[in-house]
Amino acid sequence: MWKVDKARTMHTQNEMSIKKNDAQQKHIKELRKKLNAKDPNEIQPFTKYKMITYLCVIVMPLVPYAVYRLWTPNSEFGQREKYIWTALIILIALYMIKFTFFNQ
Repeated sequence: MWKVDKARTMHTQNEMSIKKNDAQQKHIKELRKKLNAKDPNEIQPFTKYKMITYLCVIVMPLVPYAVYRLWTPNSEFGQREKYIWTALIILIALYMIKFTFFNQ
């Protein structure tokens, strides 16, 4: 009788450990998916939209089109990028004005 109870207990323990292992494996797979998923906050500096904006900043810094592309609501630029590129446009514009009118 004792051997039968012990065998049943071991059998149920094995089933529980198998279920536990399956749950752990499933959880590990979910964690891997989550870790390998693309980060929505990741900065991607070389998208097509940003490359066109970079060219506008460098080629035509005094034309407000580059600022428009930076600050439009559906822009791909993050808030920090917007401030940095706006400051860069202002610095280029000031340098060009100084170079054009005050160069003696």
